[in-house]
Amino acid sequence: MWIEDKQNLIGQSVYGCPYWYCIDHQRFDLFLGESDLINGNKERGYRYGRFDANNLKLFPQCHYFYEYNVKTGVIVSFRFEESKRFACRISGA
Repeated sequence: MWIEDKQNLIGQSVYGCPYWYCIDHQRFDLFLGESDLINGNKERGYRYGRFDANNLKLFPQCHYFYEYNVKTGVIVSFRFEESKRFACRISGA
C-alpha cells in the first residue's frame, strides 16, 4: 500500500504535491534535500518512519526519492531505500 501510494504521484507536479511534508520540508526533519542527476533531472529525498518518543528519533529508517523534470516539475520516477525490511510499510499494513 505504501509503495502504491507513493507511485501514484508519478506524472504529477512536484510543486503541487498534496501532502503536508512536501509543503513544509522542515517538519520533523523529513526533507533530506535535493540532488542533481546526470540526466538533467533532480531528485528530492524524504525520510519516513515511526517516531520513538522515548529516544526522540524515527525508527526504522526509510528514505524515498522522487525524480522530477526540472523544466516541467513533473515527477517521472520514485524509489526507496530501507534500513531494514518493511521499514517503509504503513503502520498496521
